[in-house]
Parts: sequence; C-alpha cells; structure tokens
Amino acid sequence: MRSLVDAVPSVLFVVMGVGGAVGLTALAVVLTNRLLPNLRDSSFNDMADGLRVVYELVFALILAFVIASVLDTFSEAERTVAAEATTLADIEWLNRALPVRQQVILDEGLSHYLHAVVDDEWELMSEGRESIRAAAALETLYALYQSYSPPPAEGPEQTFFEEVVGKLSDARAARRERLQLSRAELPALLRLFLPIGAVLLLVLEYRPNMARRAQLVHMGLLAAVVSFSYLLTVLLDYPFAGDVSVSSDPFKTGALAEHWWSREPHVLLPGERQVALEPGELTGVWTSPTFGVIVFREVGDEVHGVYRMTNGTVRGRIGPDGVFRGWWCQEPTRSPGDDGGDVEWRRVRSSAGGTIYGSWRYGGAGPIEGGWDLAFVGGPEPADLAPRFADAASFCRPPGA
Repeated sequence: MRSLVDAVPSVLFVVMGVGGAVGLTALAVVLTNRLLPNLRDSSFNDMADGLRVVYELVFALILAFVIASVLDTFSEAERTVAAEATTLADIEWLNRALPVRQQVILDEGLSHYLHAVVDDEWELMSEGRESIRAAAALETLYALYQSYSPPPAEGPEQTFFEEVVGKLSDARAARRERLQLSRAELPALLRLFLPIGAVLLLVLEYRPNMARRAQLVHMGLLAAVVSFSYLLTVLLDYPFAGDVSVSSDPFKTGALAEHWWSREPHVLLPGERQVALEPGELTGVWTSPTFGVIVFREVGDEVHGVYRMTNGTVRGRIGPDGVFRGWWCQEPTRSPGDDGGDVEWRRVRSSAGGTIYGSWRYGGAGPIEGGWDLAFVGGPEPADLAPRFADAASFCRPPGA
C-alpha cells in the first residue's frame, strides 16, 4: 500500500477509490435486486435491524480511533521535522560564535548533511528507509566538532561550543525519531479490519424495502463516506509518502536558507522591468534570505557594505546605468577565487512592487550565481556591524584596481 500511495497522486487515488467503491456498491444493489427479488419479504431486514445499531456504533468508534491515531502520527511527524530543523538552525547560529576558519569547516559539514537529508533521505523515507549518505554526513559533522579544541579557559567561545555540541545530540535524536515515524504504520489487524468492516456495514445497511432509486442513493452515499474515510487513513498512515506528506521546507528556511540559494541569476519575467538604482538608495540596513543582514554606507564616491557571514565586506559603485557593481570579500583569506569576487545588484520592478536582485561569483571570471537578493529593513545599524566600517583594510579591491 505504501508504494501505491507514493506512486499515485492523492487526488487520483481518492477519486478512483471512492468512485470504485460507489460503482461496486451500485452494481451490488442492482444484482441483489435482480438475483434476490424476494429479499424484502424475508427475515433479512429484521435480522439486520437487530445488528445494525450495535455494529454501526462499534465500527464508527474503531474508525474514529484509527483516524485520530493516524492524524496524531502525522502531526507528530510535522512537529519532529520542525524541531529538527530548528535545532539545526540553532547550530548554524551558534557556529558564528566560533573562529571564522572553524565556521567555514563546520558550515560546510552542516550543508552536506542538510542536502543529504532533503535530496536523498526524504525520498527514501517514503519507502520507510534511511539514507546512508545522510548517516555518513551526520557522522562527519560529529567528527568535525570532535576535531576542534576550543580554548581551555572558560569564556564565550567555550560556552557556545558546549551548547552547539548539545544541539548536535538533539539533532541526532530528532533524526532517529523522524526515521521511526517514517516506518510507522497501523497494525496489520486494523488495516485488515477496516475494509472488511466497511463491507459488512454496507451489507447491514442494505434496505430491501426501499425503492430502487432510493436504494442506489442511500448505498452510494454511504459507500462514498466510508471509502473516503478509509482512504484518508491510508494516506495519513504514511506521513512521508505521497502528495499528502510532511514537507522538507523547514530545512530550507530561516537561518538554514543560506545553504539553499538559487544558483541561477534572476532572469526578467514577463511584466518585470529593470529600473535604475539611485545614488544613496542602498544606504541603510538590508537583509538577504541567504546571506543575512547587510549594512550599506556611502564612503566618498563608493558604497561600502558589511555583513556578518564570516565578517564579509562589499565595496563598489552605482554606475550610470543604475547597477551596483562591486567586490565582496570575507574571512578567512579574503582572497579572490576563495573568499572574494564580483557582486552586482539590480532593481527590478513589477506589478507586485520592486525587488533588488543580486548576483555574484568567486573571483572575476567564475560562473555567475544568484541568490543575493535584498529586502530593505531600515532602522538603526546593528551595534555589532557599525564598528566594522572603521576597518578600511577589510574592504578589498578587485585585483588590478
């Protein structure tokens, strides 16, 4: 059943299941009337009346219990995924308190794990399996933390390191719970009882004394309700399979978004047009979903920017065509090709408003990548970023400039 849920779109699965149940029930009503024309004069109705009320109550209670159980499992799977993603986001934030060189190593290990979970393990969980790639990436991430020795003296770095190691253990526990939920399913006895019980319910609900059309309507509606309820339990019984499943989006948002930026530069869509950035327009506090907060100031005829990720900086100018072109660099090396390169920001306007799209690359000749898009935040400059404008040496110039 798991493979069927995963292979067939949920809407088609429900439509076919409900339609098939209604069709078979209608066929059974027609055949019963034709083959057993004297059934209305028999004791069937009296016998069914004696069992109907008790059986309906028992079946309804069991069906309600099953639906509540699968809904609870589905909700628990959503909570577990959200908790795991939150823990990994906390690890991302805590890493930023460690030395920059260690940040780069740990962030790379975290990125490998995130991509292994979303790109590989999520598909395997639909089959109740785990990914050896994700397991290996988590083991490597543990090894990276074990290889780092913080200063022996008590201080902020030691405190953050101890906290991040604790969070890593929480993430491992959340993954284990997520995998257990991906394998969970209703007991075989319940899965067998529901379809058999539904058939018995339809038999007991058959009313031979009704007119033919009323029989078809009554039995068809009952078959539709019962089959829909049963199919709902089937869909929700596998929280990581099919269309109605737990999403991996929590692993791609918030602090974790920087591991999922779009590699392709923005291409103008129908209805969009590029408009010029005005001098001074970039000044202030901005944010990017993938690169975090960045603060811009006008310094002479240039625009300088600082951002938190590995103590990054930007310097450049808004050209006559209204496009900002500059150079970014960041620790640990601030060298072109490794920790520095070209960056551009362009304003694009559409009926929905304006957006500043950013593209960048390593060095001055590498492939152009997208994702450094900006949204204006405003307000005062963050207290940790403002002092960094005083370090003029951190604002790199492009090679040959």
